[in-house]
Amino acid sequence: MRALLILLLLASCSVAPTNYSNIGQLYSADGAYGTAFPVAYAADGFYVLTCQHVVRGLDVGFTFHVDGMSYYDGMVVWVDEEADTALVGFTSPARPDLYVLTAEEPQKYSRGIAAGYPLGVKFLVAGPVMFQGGGVINHVSGPGGSGGPVFNEQGRVCGIISRYRAPNTRFTDVMMFGWIVRMAPLGSVIEKIDEMLGR
Repeated sequence: MRALLILLLLASCSVAPTNYSNIGQLYSADGAYGTAFPVAYAADGFYVLTCQHVVRGLDVGFTFHVDGMSYYDGMVVWVDEEADTALVGFTSPARPDLYVLTAEEPQKYSRGIAAGYPLGVKFLVAGPVMFQGGGVINHVSGPGGSGGPVFNEQGRVCGIISRYRAPNTRFTDVMMFGWIVRMAPLGSVIEKIDEMLGR
């Protein structure tokens, strides 16, 4: 069912093929949740990227559910409140496939794909988007979708779902759906990953 839903949504999109199986759900100890995905390996585990407002100031106690596996006791290792991005580390021998990040913003009106778990659904929802410039895309999202990757036409992650709004409202992360979505920029997190890995 999950694979069928993704195929139906992406059938008309001309974005480079991407493996979506390692995009997962991130839960905090107090019940908050969002979307996350692996972006770097550590010596004893891996790091996932999500939104800063998903971790909400908590440092420990995160669980990452992905592709039938669960990873526990995740710890926040870095946040950028202004960009609304955060890295959460998990200790594990697992080496999930990583997603390639880019700080380059796509051209206006180019197409891409966004993916996530809005409202905590148990299946990944992925669909086409159009880049509007200024870090804004047309895409339906809601709570739980925050932290989901936005792929450009080359299949690289160029932003993550951060805030959303309906027309004539402001950007927010409250319990509502929006179809005008603001992406969190990735420049600072790319620099941090390079620093952690000594690149």
